[in-house]
Amino acid sequence: MKHHDSIKQANQKMNRAIAQLQQWQLPATPVNYAVGYDFVDGKNAPLIAAVKRRLTRHKRLDAFFIDEIYRQYILGQSKFREELVTDLDKLAAELSQNCQRSGISAERFITSLETGIKDISSGEQTRIHQALKQLAESAALAKKQQHQLVKALKKSQQQTAVLLDELEEVRQEIYLDPLTGLFNTKAMAQHLDLWFKEVPDRKVAAIAINIDHFFQYSDNFGPLISDVILSKIATKISSYVDKSGLPVRSGGDEFVILLPDINSSTAGEIAEKIRQGIEKLRFVSSQTGTRLPKTTISLGISEMTAPEPVQQVLARSRQAVARAQEDGRNRVATTKN
Repeated sequence: MKHHDSIKQANQKMNRAIAQLQQWQLPATPVNYAVGYDFVDGKNAPLIAAVKRRLTRHKRLDAFFIDEIYRQYILGQSKFREELVTDLDKLAAELSQNCQRSGISAERFITSLETGIKDISSGEQTRIHQALKQLAESAALAKKQQHQLVKALKKSQQQTAVLLDELEEVRQEIYLDPLTGLFNTKAMAQHLDLWFKEVPDRKVAAIAINIDHFFQYSDNFGPLISDVILSKIATKISSYVDKSGLPVRSGGDEFVILLPDINSSTAGEIAEKIRQGIEKLRFVSSQTGTRLPKTTISLGISEMTAPEPVQQVLARSRQAVARAQEDGRNRVATTKN
């Protein structure tokens, strides 16, 4: 177990964790409880520091943030990645050793062939007989070593397949948001870097999206309903993005769509289609049959013509969203150049 507490200590910390969640205005879900327990336990310094930084900035501890620090500071993904790297190093070492053995075996067989050819060419029966015998033994040994090599390579191939599956899981953990399946800001930074390396003077449009009054869903209907709505809206948003674009979940109820080689005017047309599409969505509670309030979004358009830090891109896009919200929400606004 991670915590070595007595029953009395565990009960005390459990009560403190519940109280802490109430103070943070978070429901006692398993993930939230795990974060709250580690926070009151006082031993997970990186987690505590991350929470305090968030609170110092007067930002709400939403599900997005809690999920991030849970995966980063409690699940211990870094340890899993270290184990994966160790496995890859081991596999590479085994492949290197197999290649060395194969090389040595081939050199020995070639040397045996060269010697045998000389002896056979001599015309002496004794030397010819000895050479043929030696060649037969060398061929048998080479065949045996080749069989061992093939067997070892098959094993390495199986290990490689397993590691590739694990790498894909790690890649998803690193670059995908677990709730919506959209990319995260790490993937956003990677794609921006790649796009501008390919074409230094290209244009990239960014559509920032916020769900209007989203926290009311969580407050009125609970976190499970709000997560379902968030996921459905994310799916709808991504349906407007072709293969060249990148849909990103950049915050709790915040999304960004990156569109390479698209100007702000065209991005504005796409944003308007997204706004209209979300406005047409209707949600009904499967448990109670209650029709939920209509959902709308506010969108902001910005444009990049040179590499920028992700946070700078997000800050400018959020300014455009703020303009849309100030103008009454459920609309599209563009940053002023």
